[in-house]
Amino acid sequence: GIADGFGEIFRKGKIFYRGNFKKGRPNGKGHLYFSDGSIEYNGSFKEGKFDGKGSLYTFHRRQRVLSEEGIYRNGNLVKGTKYLHGKKHLVGRFQNTRNGHLISGEVYDENERLAYVGPMKNQRFHGKGTEYIHGRKYYEGMYKNGHKEGKGRLIKDDIEIRGMFKQNQPNGKVQIFSNLGSILFSGTYKKNERIKGTAYDYVTKTAYTGTFKNDRKDGKGKEINIETGELVRKGLWKNGQFDSGQTSESQTRKKIIVQSKIKKFIQSANKNDLKGIPSKDIAAYLRKYAGKQVSGSKSTMIKELNRSEEHTSELQSHSDLVC
Repeated sequence: GIADGFGEIFRKGKIFYRGNFKKGRPNGKGHLYFSDGSIEYNGSFKEGKFDGKGSLYTFHRRQRVLSEEGIYRNGNLVKGTKYLHGKKHLVGRFQNTRNGHLISGEVYDENERLAYVGPMKNQRFHGKGTEYIHGRKYYEGMYKNGHKEGKGRLIKDDIEIRGMFKQNQPNGKVQIFSNLGSILFSGTYKKNERIKGTAYDYVTKTAYTGTFKNDRKDGKGKEINIETGELVRKGLWKNGQFDSGQTSESQTRKKIIVQSKIKKFIQSANKNDLKGIPSKDIAAYLRKYAGKQVSGSKSTMIKELNRSEEHTSELQSHSDLVC
């Protein structure tokens, strides 16, 4: 008759299955056995297939080791843990197929250290996930077909890269920080090289803003003092070196010339003395030495300089101090 209830199946005189039956097939709690009599599968069955909670074993170097465990549906592990040579390898949700790939979960390396957490597609990282190296966080962000692609955060050696990635490399808007949290670069990358932006140097206490070529300063740019905000130099760079342009020394000379011409105008009231002096320089002078916020045309600035003899005398005394 058709087996129902508890029973056993033997093959070549050796136990093959022991457990519950329904309509002649394993159904409910049961065990499958290897030919040596050790357990191959321990768990639940439905209509002859693994279904429900169970554990499956295999052999590695003549030792019986755990192959997978968790929840089965229609003979396939759909949620649980898969082992490689007896070591934890994959944990999470799996496709309901014979060789079901991980859909979403955790991947472990050969030393059972966490290597990845997140979704998978065709056995590749795909979607928003976190990658680890030697158990330490290495990257968190977006993946596409196994590559870092999209917005992410990469922790590498003594720096941290935040921004956009393409084919595993920084590409697009990126910020780079030291392991102490100090910003090192903010700007645009292309194919793992800086294209334009601001690079910070805490040894020289300068920040360069401009263009780059072959990951070096190249093209138009300027450097400022990080602490004071004052211009250090401005102009053209080539292969990482300042080539030509304006330096802080030339800026100082320019300020002296401007102040000298304004002083001369204060004394003479001759508009020709202000020839070549932009209105913004006159406004800066008034702001610094008279405490006046003046905007408008150059003629407005000149009127402010000539506002009164008292004011003129005050400005002259200031110019005497600085020139």
